[in-house]
Amino acid sequence: MPKIRRKIFREQVNILHHNLLASIPANFICAAVVFSGLYFQHAENSRLVLGWFISVVFVSLLRFLGLFYYNQHLRSDLFNLYLFIIAMSLSAALWGVAGSILMPNDNLMKQVLIIVVIAGVTAGGIQTLNASLAASLIYVCLCVLPLSLWLFLQGGFIYTIIGVAMTTYLLFMLVTSVRSYRLLESSLTLRFENLSLIEDLSDSNKKLSQLREILYEQTIRDPLTGLYNRRYLDDFFNRELNLAVRENKALSVVMADLDNFKNINDKYGHEAGDAVLKSVSRLLKENMRVTDSTCRIGGDEFLLVLVDTELSAATQRLQRIRDIIKQEKIYFNNRLLPAITLSVGIAEAPAQGETVNEIIRVADEALYLAKQSGKNKMHFQDLVT
Repeated sequence: MPKIRRKIFREQVNILHHNLLASIPANFICAAVVFSGLYFQHAENSRLVLGWFISVVFVSLLRFLGLFYYNQHLRSDLFNLYLFIIAMSLSAALWGVAGSILMPNDNLMKQVLIIVVIAGVTAGGIQTLNASLAASLIYVCLCVLPLSLWLFLQGGFIYTIIGVAMTTYLLFMLVTSVRSYRLLESSLTLRFENLSLIEDLSDSNKKLSQLREILYEQTIRDPLTGLYNRRYLDDFFNRELNLAVRENKALSVVMADLDNFKNINDKYGHEAGDAVLKSVSRLLKENMRVTDSTCRIGGDEFLLVLVDTELSAATQRLQRIRDIIKQEKIYFNNRLLPAITLSVGIAEAPAQGETVNEIIRVADEALYLAKQSGKNKMHFQDLVT
């Protein structure tokens, strides 16, 4: 709520200054009408009327400068509001002067002119000042109260009646100011609360989307090695194999198995075996292309999908990877573990299979033959290296 209140207050200050673009010219035009009605046919007070009008011009310029300052300088909203109320009070006080000191005692038509203009200026003022209750109340009181007092001080039935009417008008304007302010404040509160709810909902959706991505990653990743698992493989493999078949492109599938991995677990413990799996997985990821896929499908067995890769290129790459793994020094508890070798079976699609099950079966059979031929081998059909 404090955050919303700050936003509402900032918007209220902005509305006040934005309305100056309409209120200052309107105020000046009304002042020019009063000046024209009093100055040319009211010689005894002509200097006072001229001074009043010059003051109106000066205050109008001052308010324009305040608007320019507000647009050019980012200071506190409270400071800008104080400056606004001071300049607005000066403008309202000048209308109070027009409704009391400048009122001609012997010309009813000119009195009516001033009364009508002040009533209009007051009504228009509360419309442009409804963003600030303090500004509205100050403006109404400074404009109308001096006129009401002047009317009562004149004595006589007519002036008393008009004075009662202006006092009633004053009270009505005060009530209207309060209601207009509350209505605008409620509207702004609802607006910013809705925006806050939208922001919260957007943040929640963003977090939910991120959570979904995290959960999805967890469902397609092997928790130990970080490699993709069989669930991801099914989607990726099917898509790439269908593309290879449709466009008649080669796709190599590799089944790989660590040699003597059970001996490492038995001799050094399963934690040592996990360290080996992590190291081998890291080396596989580092030496595979972004377009390829590396999956751990269980235990110490891996499946690699090499996109747009023929057998000759696949054998070269796998030989290099096997050499890198064999040369890797893996430590566990500051103890060097035995060198790791990799047995590999390779199949090529669509030449040896146009479905996932077919091509995996061929690659798995090749891996079995590689193991049977003495391990640390790479097998493709009848080729043994």
